[in-house]
Amino acid sequence: MAQRPLLVKIRSYGLYDVWDRRAGHIPSCQQFTQTIPARPGVEFGVVVNIRDGRGSCLDWRMEHPPFRNAKGRIEPAFVGVIHVGSNDYDYFIGDQLWDPVVDLCGPWTISVSDGSQELVCQRFLIGL
Repeated sequence: MAQRPLLVKIRSYGLYDVWDRRAGHIPSCQQFTQTIPARPGVEFGVVVNIRDGRGSCLDWRMEHPPFRNAKGRIEPAFVGVIHVGSNDYDYFIGDQLWDPVVDLCGPWTISVSDGSQELVCQRFLIGL
């Protein structure tokens, strides 16, 4: 029997309640938007829904404008792996803005891929 194809879609994007990783739940979307105000503490991102992918691993990537980390080096893109836990799985990918926010202004892109091809992509513009 042929395996059903993995389906990935963006369920929501924009501004969210502050996310507590330890709480184990997805934050609530407060506003659908691609324009993010550059203020410390603002939480933004996407919730992706993955269907028919239980046991799969997908890669996520968050591209951002160049800024320096605590060691003075340009920070690379943020990356991670989604371990799909069920056949109808929601996953939050996002970040919370920090000072100095002027360093974070510009285009940000969040994408999910299966290693060989991009499955979804959402762009944001962080501005003052």
